[in-house]
Formats: sequence, C-alpha cells, structure tokens
Amino acid sequence: MKVLFFFTQIYHYGGAEVLARQAVSELLSRGYTVDVVTMYSGNIKNTREREQHFLNQGVNKVMHLGLDINPSILSVLGSSLKLRKILKKENYNFIEMSTVTPSIIGLLSTIFTRQNVLIGIHHVYKKDREKGLKYQLFRMLLSIKLNKKVYYISNYVKSASKQYFYFVKYWNSRVIYNSISDSFFKDSNEFDGPTKIDYHMLPSDKTLLLYCGRLAEYKGIDIALYSSAPFLKAGKCHLVFLGYEDHNIEGTTSVLREMKSFISRHSLDDSVSFLGQVDSVDAVMSQTNILLHPTKLEGFGLVLVEAMASNNMIITTNAEAIPEILQGTDSKMVDLDLDKEEMINEFSIELERLFNIKDCVRQDSLRKGRERADNFTEENRINKLIEFVKQDK
Repeated sequence: MKVLFFFTQIYHYGGAEVLARQAVSELLSRGYTVDVVTMYSGNIKNTREREQHFLNQGVNKVMHLGLDINPSILSVLGSSLKLRKILKKENYNFIEMSTVTPSIIGLLSTIFTRQNVLIGIHHVYKKDREKGLKYQLFRMLLSIKLNKKVYYISNYVKSASKQYFYFVKYWNSRVIYNSISDSFFKDSNEFDGPTKIDYHMLPSDKTLLLYCGRLAEYKGIDIALYSSAPFLKAGKCHLVFLGYEDHNIEGTTSVLREMKSFISRHSLDDSVSFLGQVDSVDAVMSQTNILLHPTKLEGFGLVLVEAMASNNMIITTNAEAIPEILQGTDSKMVDLDLDKEEMINEFSIELERLFNIKDCVRQDSLRKGRERADNFTEENRINKLIEFVKQDK
C-alpha cells in the first residue's frame, strides 16, 4: 500500500501533526510506502531538519507545495493543480488529511476522480460557528467527493458535528481515537541525557504540578495558577506551564499579563516555570505528579491520555469529550457550569485531597488511569485506520 500524508507544515508540530507523524512511523514499521507533502515552502525554519528526519525514518519522499503562510484562495486553487499532478504520477492508495486548508486543497485536487481520501475531523464543527468562506468550501467539497472516508476523534465530536456533516453516511465514517507515543509509558529512569527534567532546572524535591498545552484563555490557564497558589506559597509544590503562548486567541494576552503580575506580586517566581515548547514532553511528564487541565473545550484531550500513561493524577473539567476519554478512571472532573471563582475553589479542594491521599489509594487511581491509557496506543489507532481504509461499503 502506498500512502500520502498531507501536513499543513512540519516546522512546528501541533496535535494533528503529531498524530500524522505517529501514523507515518507506524506504517513505515509495517512496510508501507509513505510520502509526505506540506502546504508551505521547504525553506521555512526547521522544515529541512524535519524533512531529513522523515527521510531517515524511511519516508519515500517529502514534497512542498510552496504556499505562503495564510495563503489566498487563488493560491490555494493553484496549489491544488500542483497536487493533482503529483497524484496522477504517484498512484496512492489513499491520502490522509486532518486540517481544513490541506483538506480543501486535497479535495479540490481529487474532485471527480477515483482517488481515495481519508479526512480526520479533530474538533467539533457547528453551523453557527464554522461559517466562514474557508469552512463553507471545505464542507461543500467534502459533500460532493465520492471516494471519501471520514473519521472522528471521539464519539462526542461525531455527535456534536452531526448536523454540520449531515451528508457523511454511517458506512463511510467511523470513530477512531487519537493515540499517544509509546514513550509516554516509560518510567522516568528510562530517560537520559538532556531530556531529563533537571535539564529544565525544575526541583526534584517538590510535588510537580503540570499544565501542558497551548497557553490560551479558553484553556483555563489562570485557573491552574490561582487554584495552586496557596500550595505554591506554602512551598508544597512547583507549577510548570508547558506550551506556547497563543496570543491569537482572544483574551490570552490580558490573562497572561494578569498571571505574570500575580506571580510577581506574590513572590512566586521561583515556584512557577514557563518552559514554552519542548521536544521532551514525555520526559517532563514522566517526573511530574498532577496534571491541571481546566479547559472549556476539548474534542479529545491527548494530554489527558499522556498524563495517565505517565502516572499523573488529573484534575480537569467535564468539557465536551473529556468524560468519554476518562471513562473508568478516578480523575476529578469539575463542572463547567460553575463560575470561575467556584472552579478555582474546586480545583484547590481536589489539590488538597491529592496532597493528603493515602499511597494505596493513589496507586489504585494511577493503575486505573494507565489501564485506560492502554486503549490509546499507536498500534491500536493504526490497526483501526487500516481496517477502515480497506473496508468496503
């Protein structure tokens, strides 16, 4: 089988790119021929290094359509012709696409052809929200494409997006859960060199609280800080923020400004670390203890699975797909109907409980989390994707 994975870019790995990269690695290990194509130029910073990494893994070729970042509709149309030429030459069994703009280009280049496409739906789509020209074009092209299969990353995403994708029939759609790297199941002593947590100058003698993901207002980053503040002041723990600051999200800039002012006023600079993006999330998480995830939106929650695999206790919300992903675990899910002050209080109460929990109870909770995480391995995901692609109507 010969497969093409269409990435938006490879110079920075977001959630969809991480999943595609994992799928590429797993398919290569099974002897599949895999090519990679990206929307942008190969000359963008870090792209050539990531390209070489793919080639070293065994990827057949890495191609770039050469679009500018935030491309115009006309340039998107032009790139679809370029991709169409590639597809005619290479004869792929299927193309995988998981974000909107690559999906538009891929659908334009395959429309009215017999080329099989696999489209991943990674978040909830709603008619009153995803209504711009880009989304309307994506939906229209997907509705008229014949040789398509669509997978949703959770039952919640499928159910909540049902009206938006009303034309996708049950026989060419499926729920296929996301997966995490096997490295998250490692013990902390299996990591060495610069990936160890001491490389980030974090204390090894305190309970480590972790927020991991984009630093954005809707992710509840301020709740993570304010709920842990009493314990930070008492010297019981250290709070780590892992992820980039997404100032494109409304409200993020002001929230981060208020948080950093709070840290300064309360002399917490030595108790809170902002690490930005790191390549060794698995190594960091192997030594942290409690994940704080106060998000308002979550179509899946890869970080929750990563935390369970890494033996972290979890305090989160009941947003969207989170109850589905944490099913059968003891993880605390705070009700989103509470106001911010109530949520901060609930997170603090649960933190207090976890600081004082009996070790036997903690170990039993961690066991349940790890057993749940076993359902989200790369092998399981690829098995289901391959089975889905090969399935006839």
